[in-house]
Amino acid sequence: MIAKTLSFNLTERLGRLLPLGNRDDSPLASVKSATQWVDQLPTGDAMRAQQAVYEEFKRLLENLTECTKSRLEAILFVDARTRDLQDTLVHQYLRNPRMSRAVESQLWHSVYNYYRETARLYHSYLVELGKKEALTPDLQALLIQRTLRNFRHFMKWRFIRYMHLETKTWQRLHNLYKLAEASGIQRQPQKTYPQEASANTCESEYLQCLMLNQANAGTLYPRQIDLVDQWLDAWVKNLHLDERLDSTQHTFNVNLAEDRGARRIRRVNEDSANRFWNSKPLVEQLVRIRTELQEGVPPSRLGLGADARMPETCEILEHLERQWSPLATRDQRRKNRQAVKKSMEVVYGLDNIIAALKDKPAETDDAPLYGDHYAYDESVDMHVYGFVTSRTRERRTQMPTLAATPPSYPMESWVMEDESECGYGASISLHSHDWLRVGVLVALRAPRSEEWKLGIVRRLSREVGDADSCSIGIETLPETPDALSLYTPSKGGYYVDGIDATTNLLPSMAIRLTDAATGKVCLLVDPGQYQPQRIVEIRGLSQLQRVRFGNPLERGESWLRLCLEEVR
Repeated sequence: MIAKTLSFNLTERLGRLLPLGNRDDSPLASVKSATQWVDQLPTGDAMRAQQAVYEEFKRLLENLTECTKSRLEAILFVDARTRDLQDTLVHQYLRNPRMSRAVESQLWHSVYNYYRETARLYHSYLVELGKKEALTPDLQALLIQRTLRNFRHFMKWRFIRYMHLETKTWQRLHNLYKLAEASGIQRQPQKTYPQEASANTCESEYLQCLMLNQANAGTLYPRQIDLVDQWLDAWVKNLHLDERLDSTQHTFNVNLAEDRGARRIRRVNEDSANRFWNSKPLVEQLVRIRTELQEGVPPSRLGLGADARMPETCEILEHLERQWSPLATRDQRRKNRQAVKKSMEVVYGLDNIIAALKDKPAETDDAPLYGDHYAYDESVDMHVYGFVTSRTRERRTQMPTLAATPPSYPMESWVMEDESECGYGASISLHSHDWLRVGVLVALRAPRSEEWKLGIVRRLSREVGDADSCSIGIETLPETPDALSLYTPSKGGYYVDGIDATTNLLPSMAIRLTDAATGKVCLLVDPGQYQPQRIVEIRGLSQLQRVRFGNPLERGESWLRLCLEEVR
């Protein structure tokens, strides 16, 4: 009896997990059932609705034995119908760079996991259905395009977190393109999604993956990476892959038999696995666009979108020119790096750096430990006797040792692994440095030194095989920094403790950068303090100085660099 009961319970549990007979209760069994299911998704909560789609795609991926054409049609329909859910989450992530780490992680994983599972699902159905029946050229081309598109977004969101691609990712992409070539559909135009304005091809989707990877150097912000991807939608349509090398024209090559992306052409064996393309016309187009931007043409008129803004757009275009230029004309590293093992004290964030610059230098072992009185006694002994008497030394030793006052700002100690005239390189654990992003402002100095040097995190790259370790590159600024207070000009001239009593406005803190060679001065301020043509007063100098905020020179993570115009 007990054996029968156990057998019944086991059969019942298996029946809940596995479909029996011809039972099919999946909402994606057909386009009709999928339409009803999509209409019932929660409205007003994009994350919940997107999570429901993700879980259904994942369930289908785990049960490929029921791979049918009707299911594929339902998947294609649901993916196209719910793209706005994914776009909503993408926009929330990219337009809120200052969100908390927990919210950032939740959004990133939601977007990333959806693209990854969708790409895997399309790839699996393409392989499984190809074994069962011959796919029409249009359906096969659509499947390859959507698989490549979702793989590209999967790549992009790894780049946003400065992560390397997973093993065999490139091999899957190469195989998809080889399948399109073998079927003769690599240049067959077709809209990847019905909502899009223009058609794409398998070749253009594949080339966009290759060019986006070439643009990624760990130096772009997440929003900049997304901008480059949007621009490539139009640019790659002018690029084509060739099977034969033309050394006078071609810039890049990719080997379809290797698990890696494209490389600049150096020495290439002309075998059947290599494909070549020319990026010189695209680089010339970038130069023309940048020239027109500098002449005052709005970015939207040049096809860069409404989100592009100056001068950031010019900086991105210059970066792309370097990344996509031929080997002979590509910019090289400005200064050679040397391997070092150097400990540096590091402070990050504009407010903390201002506090560090205002802080008094730490006492050294050779300085008087007990104040000016005993420094005076020592000088008297030296003047009268020629040496410090034992009585003075005894009084010094009887005084309690003054403990060093800890700084009021967070300070860390890093070991730099390489150094050049322009900056430093190091490997840092991301687990204990969740603030680390491209564009973060840092201050560095050698231990026990009095002089701080400002730097900007320019490059991030997670180490292969170690998701917690990250390689970073810091560019140091040549100017001398000092902290100062900016006051709103007073109308009444009445102050209490340095505060204008007529306006009750507290001074704002900033960092002045002075070029020792030219004497040129600029400011680093919080972006919230910036107003075009704003006039402020700088006090504490030999004379009161009034200055006007000029044009922004550079934006970073919670800081803004701008030029100054003196007001007379």
